[in-house]
Amino acid sequence: MTSTKGSIDTELDPKIVHPERRPQPVGEIKEVVLNGRKLKIGGDLSSDIEAQIFHVLQANLSSFAWTTTNMVGIDPDFLCHKLNVNPKAKEKV
Repeated sequence: MTSTKGSIDTELDPKIVHPERRPQPVGEIKEVVLNGRKLKIGGDLSSDIEAQIFHVLQANLSSFAWTTTNMVGIDPDFLCHKLNVNPKAKEKV
């Protein structure tokens, strides 16, 4: 049986059918904006810990790759994206 969630075919994407297999956050999640970048942090942190995390993130913001153009020099033989496709899925033409 094939069902479609939005425009994504659940037969082709096993993480939709089995969300429990994906890593899940522990506790609440809070979205914050830092220098125009959206980040997610723990929503149940104390204000002191949250301030410390903000300080570390702000000091190291340039260390994160926000787009593929920020990842200059990565050898594709070392790091390559693989599609998460259900091997039992039938071809659709």
